[in-house]
Amino acid sequence: MALQALLAVDAGEPSHVATPRLLRSSDLDARDRAFVTGLVAGTLRARRTLDHALIPYLDRPLSRLDADVREGLRLGAYQLRAGVAPHAAVSETVDAVAARRPRARGFVNAVLRRLADVGEWPVPEGDTDTDVGIRTSHPDWIVRRLRASFGDVQAQAILDLDNQAPTMMLRPNPLAPTPCAPTRRR
Repeated sequence: MALQALLAVDAGEPSHVATPRLLRSSDLDARDRAFVTGLVAGTLRARRTLDHALIPYLDRPLSRLDADVREGLRLGAYQLRAGVAPHAAVSETVDAVAARRPRARGFVNAVLRRLADVGEWPVPEGDTDTDVGIRTSHPDWIVRRLRASFGDVQAQAILDLDNQAPTMMLRPNPLAPTPCAPTRRR
């Protein structure tokens, strides 16, 4: 389900539309729905960092891979990064991609297993906009603008905060009818 949502986003559908649409037509329980939503949001949020980690293990650019394979590799890499057990992350991702592209099974398995064996992923340690952008999974132009507006330290804090999963917010609807107070029985 997460792979289907990522493919819909890749095709141009907003994630906040694609994910609920797919979940509505599923029979997943609330916990699994939350898991799928977290996988999609996390994969999209960490996309640049995931791509940087995957590139050394590919024999061609990510852009030349089929969308199913590309998004599957990102999804698997995100699960590895998020602490899902490597055997589960690799196996489930390989099965999901192979259901759509059977011939890609070996390729996806090999790339994700090699990535799982690395342990700590190498990230650029420099201070350039590109290095910071890869570490925080933001485009260079956003890093550049934040640094120009707020300075390096505060820009880094903003970029780090932007990568955190949002908290749930509730907002009352002032236009909704007020619920009736329960009546007392005598």
